[in-house]
Amino acid sequence: MVCRRLAKLDYLAIAPDLFTRQGDASAYKSMQQLNEQLVSKVPDLQVISDIDQTVKWAGASRGSTRPEREGRGGVVWAVDRQQDRQIRSTWPAS
Repeated sequence: MVCRRLAKLDYLAIAPDLFTRQGDASAYKSMQQLNEQLVSKVPDLQVISDIDQTVKWAGASRGSTRPEREGRGGVVWAVDRQQDRQIRSTWPAS
């Protein structure tokens, strides 16, 4: 819903499904159940990689990939910058 509103204002708005490989988020009856049985099972590395790939796709689709022009809304993945750097330091150079 938020993506549609932003898109109508001429933003490139993307809502990646970060949980689909672990299950169907719409199948859970409560947020607590969703968090305990699905969200907590999704590896941080997978989420960061999915977000990075989404930003790369946006750039290839004429969207801006400049960090100061990137925004994230909704439920933000709780990975702090230090943890993000630690995870990325284990990735092979691309």
